[in-house]
Amino acid sequence: MYNMRQTGGMWTWELLINGNIVAQCPSPLKTKAACMNAIRLVKMSFLYPVS
Repeated sequence: MYNMRQTGGMWTWELLINGNIVAQCPSPLKTKAACMNAIRLVKMSFLYPVS
């Protein structure tokens, strides 16, 4: 599950698994669209596993 949050006009996100944060936005993003795009990229990352 992903959480998006707006604070002070900037957007951040977190990826939660079993209630634990496993990934989060390294720096605030200016727009909600940029935040949603970052989440999309993380969701797609399973296609390129680290070996």
